[in-house]
Amino acid sequence: MKKRLSLGTIATHREELELVKKSMELDDEIEYLNAFIDAMEENFKTMFGEVTAKRLISEFEEKNGRKPKTFNYYDVIDNIDLHVYPYVEWANKIEQAIAEKLE
Repeated sequence: MKKRLSLGTIATHREELELVKKSMELDDEIEYLNAFIDAMEENFKTMFGEVTAKRLISEFEEKNGRKPKTFNYYDVIDNIDLHVYPYVEWANKIEQAIAEKLE
C-alpha cells in the first residue's frame, strides 16, 4: 500500500527542492566569480609587473649608466603568492620583488 502525502507535505518537499536547486545555482555562481577574481588577480600581476619592471629598469639605467642583468619579470611575478597579502600591499610586493632582481 502506497503512503499518501498531504498537500502540505508535498508543498514542503517542493519548497525544500527549490531551496536545494537555488543553493546549487548559487554554488555555480560562486565558483564562476572565484574563477573570475583569480583571472583578474593574474591580469593585475602581469600588467602591473610589466609596467613596474620597465620603470625600475629605466631608473636603474639612469642611476648606474648601464642596463641591468637580464631577468624574466614574469618568473619573478609568478613566484609571488599575492593571496597571503592584502590587496593594498600587492603593488609594493611586486615592486619589491622586481627591484631585488636588478643588478
